[in-house]
Amino acid sequence: MSRRYLWLLLLLWVACFSAYSVPTAVNTSTSRHLALGNPSNAVADPAQPNNYLIEREAYALAYQRDSGIARWVSWHLTLTDFSPAQTDRYSGNFIVDPTISALGWPYATHSDYTNTGYDRGHLTPSGDRLSSDLVQRETFYLANIVPQAPDNNQGPWRLLEEHTRNRVRAGNEAYVIGGTIGSNGTIGNGKIVVPAELWKVVVVLPEGDNDLARITAETEVVAVIMPNINGLSNDYTEYRSSIACIEQRTGLDLLSNVAPEIQAALAGPHCSTNPQKIFLPLVIGQAEGTNESTPTPIPPTPTPTPIPPAVRITYIEYNPPGDDVVGEYVRIVNEGTTPVDLTDWILRDEAGATFVFPFSVVPAGGRVQVWTGSGINTNEHLYWGRNQAVWNNTDQDGDGDRDTAFLIDRNGNVISTYRY
Repeated sequence: MSRRYLWLLLLLWVACFSAYSVPTAVNTSTSRHLALGNPSNAVADPAQPNNYLIEREAYALAYQRDSGIARWVSWHLTLTDFSPAQTDRYSGNFIVDPTISALGWPYATHSDYTNTGYDRGHLTPSGDRLSSDLVQRETFYLANIVPQAPDNNQGPWRLLEEHTRNRVRAGNEAYVIGGTIGSNGTIGNGKIVVPAELWKVVVVLPEGDNDLARITAETEVVAVIMPNINGLSNDYTEYRSSIACIEQRTGLDLLSNVAPEIQAALAGPHCSTNPQKIFLPLVIGQAEGTNESTPTPIPPTPTPTPIPPAVRITYIEYNPPGDDVVGEYVRIVNEGTTPVDLTDWILRDEAGATFVFPFSVVPAGGRVQVWTGSGINTNEHLYWGRNQAVWNNTDQDGDGDRDTAFLIDRNGNVISTYRY
């Protein structure tokens, strides 16, 4: 047999072997959403159905076929992602995920959530993705949605989303990772697990380049674990946790691309043995001085500061004609000689109903009114978006239907109170 003929047989054998061999999935992602790491080393390999990587313009996520929800979703947030808005919020039904349906796996539908008592809760918020119709619609794909208790979704979870956007408006960018823990049963005829808890980690950096190299032991980090139940406080700081605790609970490696010594500095302590214990400052940084046996107290009613403020509450319309929700408002006036930035300040009543100010600067001598109902925010008018009244209506028989408003700055100082 000639040498040339042997070479031809060898080439034919290699070609046949290559045609029938199964390629190994390799994670070579360049997605900006995974710059800090792929928390579970997810890959787009159908042979790994419970750690399946989906990468989109809006986010990256690890999908779990057997639970019908994401294990985690990760996204990068800059100001151009949501402001100024280039598109309107999508208003149609939530969308069957095209990747999941194309794989032939069971998939969630809009109607699976109907009349279940759970919201269709976004992991990547639609409010973070207003740069195009495509990325807005991608946030409504049902792989990005989990069954969420209304008081969780519309309360502290939403307020943390607003806080994150406010930090970006202040000249920062953010890397956000959110996900699920455990099970409170299922919906959709067993297709979709209702998570027992939801968690989130927010890493905040000043705007710049080479983000991974700019993360230090002093970098601002917010970490929370929230029970997926009703009856929660609106104050998301009550559910603060640590990266180490979330990793302990989930088995994930949340900042795997960050230098190990920086990861260790940002991780904070492991989970407390008492899941109700609050043990970590909201902004972790180096997590110095934290001690899981020494809870950080959160007073139920703040005490006013003795310093006369330039900004104060001057009036509450607590009993307007017509619908209270539509007509209620609180007037706040800046009596100083310089503008005051109210971003991330809090307005609350005695019962704990809490409004977190979006980006808002009140000029010297100016004022802003916080309305209880819904509307479009302007420089002088902000809207709480509630469907229930906040401020008690006083009566004439002296039985004590009064209320007190507290205006609290971003450092927790009570700047003004108004009793009526």
